[in-house]
Amino acid sequence: MEVMFFLGENERSKQTQFPIDSCHRMVTVYVEFRGEAKRKLGIDKLTVELPENASFIELLEELERRSGWSFKNEFVDESTGSLSSKVVVLVNKTPLRRDFKLLKFKNGDTVVLFPHTVCGG
Repeated sequence: MEVMFFLGENERSKQTQFPIDSCHRMVTVYVEFRGEAKRKLGIDKLTVELPENASFIELLEELERRSGWSFKNEFVDESTGSLSSKVVVLVNKTPLRRDFKLLKFKNGDTVVLFPHTVCGG
């Protein structure tokens, strides 16, 4: 089975192939990048195929693998294992909270990643 993801809205595409166990269903997750992630990656959207019920950590690992950018370090606080207080993550327009480990992606989910969010003046 071939897995594809698309970079940006202008249909720049890149294909990645890796073996997938035929008994696992795949889901499409739409990822939008804001702030530093958008600047570093040079794209604003990405379509990712993941195994059904994949976790947020699995999404971050897949994004890391494809981009070379350390998504887990940006979004997860290593000392607590929680979502970093410096980021905002929306899943289907709902803020992802510290209980992100309970999240399991379903087909068509949309994720918006805002790394290094700074509030105040």
